[in-house]
Amino acid sequence: MKQFIIFILTAVFCLQAQPTEIMNAAEIKLGIKKLGVLGSVLYLAAHPDDENTAILAYYDKGRGYRAAYLALTRGRGGQNLIGPEKGALMSVLRTSELQQARKIDGAEQFFTRAIDFGYSKNPEETFEFWNRDSVLKDIVTVIRTFKPDIIIDRFPVSGGGHGHHTASAILSVEAFKKAADVKYLPGIPVWQPKRLLWNTWRPRGSRSPNDASAENLLTVDTGEYNPLLGKSYTEIAALSRSQHKSQGFGVRAYRGANQDYLQVIAGEEAVNDAFDGIDTSWKRVKGAASLSGLIESVDHAFDPEQPQASVPGLLKIYNRLSELQPSYWVVQKTDEIKQLIQSCAGLWLEAIASDYGITPGSTLPVSIAMLNRSNVPISAKKITFSLSNGDSALSLNLAYNRTSEVMMQLPIPENTPFSNPYWLETAPVTKKIDVRITLSIADTPITFKVPVLYRWSDRVLGERYRPLQIIPPVMINFTQPVYIFNGMRNQRIDVQLRSGKENISGELALTLPPDWQCQPHSVNFAFIDKYEEQTVSFNLSSDREEATGTLKARATIDGAVYNRGYYEFNYEHIPKISVFPESEAHLVKVKISKKGESIGYITGSGDDIPAVLEQLGYRVSLIDETMVDNIDLSQFDAVVTGVRAYNTNTRLVANYEKMMQYVKAGGTLVVQYNTSGGLLTNQIGPYPFSIGRGRVTHEEAPVTFIDPEHPLLNVPNKIDADDFLGWIQERGLYFASSWDNKYQTVISCHDPGESALEGGLLYTRYGKGIFIYSSYVWFRELPAGIPGAIRFFVNLISARQNN
Repeated sequence: MKQFIIFILTAVFCLQAQPTEIMNAAEIKLGIKKLGVLGSVLYLAAHPDDENTAILAYYDKGRGYRAAYLALTRGRGGQNLIGPEKGALMSVLRTSELQQARKIDGAEQFFTRAIDFGYSKNPEETFEFWNRDSVLKDIVTVIRTFKPDIIIDRFPVSGGGHGHHTASAILSVEAFKKAADVKYLPGIPVWQPKRLLWNTWRPRGSRSPNDASAENLLTVDTGEYNPLLGKSYTEIAALSRSQHKSQGFGVRAYRGANQDYLQVIAGEEAVNDAFDGIDTSWKRVKGAASLSGLIESVDHAFDPEQPQASVPGLLKIYNRLSELQPSYWVVQKTDEIKQLIQSCAGLWLEAIASDYGITPGSTLPVSIAMLNRSNVPISAKKITFSLSNGDSALSLNLAYNRTSEVMMQLPIPENTPFSNPYWLETAPVTKKIDVRITLSIADTPITFKVPVLYRWSDRVLGERYRPLQIIPPVMINFTQPVYIFNGMRNQRIDVQLRSGKENISGELALTLPPDWQCQPHSVNFAFIDKYEEQTVSFNLSSDREEATGTLKARATIDGAVYNRGYYEFNYEHIPKISVFPESEAHLVKVKISKKGESIGYITGSGDDIPAVLEQLGYRVSLIDETMVDNIDLSQFDAVVTGVRAYNTNTRLVANYEKMMQYVKAGGTLVVQYNTSGGLLTNQIGPYPFSIGRGRVTHEEAPVTFIDPEHPLLNVPNKIDADDFLGWIQERGLYFASSWDNKYQTVISCHDPGESALEGGLLYTRYGKGIFIYSSYVWFRELPAGIPGAIRFFVNLISARQNN
């Protein structure tokens, strides 16, 4: 249980991607005030981007409370507006976006084991997928460890829309009670928050706090202006929320009074404020009441032009804290005051590795730099690495504004696990790699924890950092996530190898599913340089007419086996990090007939369909936004728009007539799903249709053939019920809600207890060509190698040749 608790309370792997920042004078002033406030608030919802960033900023930066967001999931089921990541990789991206959001609004971040499996229409369905008891334990663990005075739910216990939303509220009510139950999770000390509130929707027609009070609601003006920061909390919130870029949640800042509303749903009632009846002073800590006066003195005397003058007073508070018995608030405020002392002294501490990756059993040079930019006497006494038992004792005075540098060797033990997201692993992993620097500051010893980072200079972005990671000595990537054998007995499979260290050699072999063979059985490899790459090839075959399975790779070096791939996130808004998923790919042998040869694919967001089409033998030309104006579409047998293209591609809007002329002249245009919100235009097809919010979340939902004789169901591939087996996550989303009678509907499906949705596939002839709108999730099914989905999609792009 102890190890599990650590995993739950650790927000992200490799959390720190830059040195500890030195606060400016305004932030120091707010930090000193915060020392005197002992209150905490936990905000709770289902997904990344569900949180009210204005509430978090208001309580953290405005009221000085310790604030945190508990997201039950990491959002792996969401769609990606900015890149190709889906599933597990999506959870890493969205976790990193949450990290960046919290750096802006000041709150902390927690998670549970709940998995975002895609849209859910009700909590009952959600609890069929979530282990309700495990998630409840996770929430209680966070409550008992974070010890919030109040908990705020984003969603109500009914009417929350998304089933995950409602489930999060239901579980929060249970957890609120269980947190104080001594019989529940007896290994963790109990904690009872004062009250549980719902961050309710804005009352209809309300314009002022008086309107809200009539409905027995508490109000919070998140539009308050903070003159020290030069921003209101809603402005800070906009910057924070705009970090959810993968979901397209960039927002403009709201300025001026802005009322948020809270309603007590459990615990003690409140009359004027969510913290009514809660002592948030040092009186709540035994023997610490005198600290309030010390903090007030430092606050009153603080000079923004001479912050170093506050160091003696802060040290007095630090030493007084060290005399108290360790407790929740003593530990928390000790961490806060250490950062204040560092900032007031302008103390820059960093640990820079000579590389961003190191393998177990290796040693890496690390430069520890210390810079004292104050007149406070500071000397370095000891340096210790988190992964090493040894330390370096020293006596080094830090001269004013002169960098002191200590070069050390960081040894990585042989059994050190790789730096991978812990929530994707069943075994322990290495998280952040730190160095502990003990300094004597005006004769007071203080130890600072500094992340070990790699630093480089980008010609556009300037100084950049990334965390040091423990990496495999060899990494193995298949060149495709799925290999399709379309009537072929044999196919060449290319495998890319990347070295994680110098001078290594070994043997690469594939692990095959039943009824598959490969030649050769293994391939030898050798690398001289680190990060060197090479590609090796195997010929795979199967005697069965149709077969599917999972292909895995393993490399053996000096008797040790490695089976990890390599994937790097390279976005400007999150730290550059690498992950090391298991090296595997899907094999699909299936007989698919196709017509046409050339496909123009207008890229959308996060779409791997073109690679699948190329494996089927199509010539696929990728068309980005800059190419739409000038490209000759008549060269293509079919043109396909990627997912959410009409949400993101402004040139599609400007070239509507060009797209329709292509269809009218005999082309086939297949438009994949777009979201109803953020749609750039309603003019997509030759005849009107509207995109709604209808969706079918059960991936096994039966599909009805409205017109079994329709060409899309028969040519060139016969489609039957078996072609809808094995689908993943869902059937479709954002179905058309209304359409011109010139469109034909071809299939329908629905979730249990709901009416059939026919707007998932619209077909019409226009001139000599064909237009198709489809909201079925081909972007998930084709890269996953679902044979029936591949067959059906080929029928769509073959539609002109079918007639």
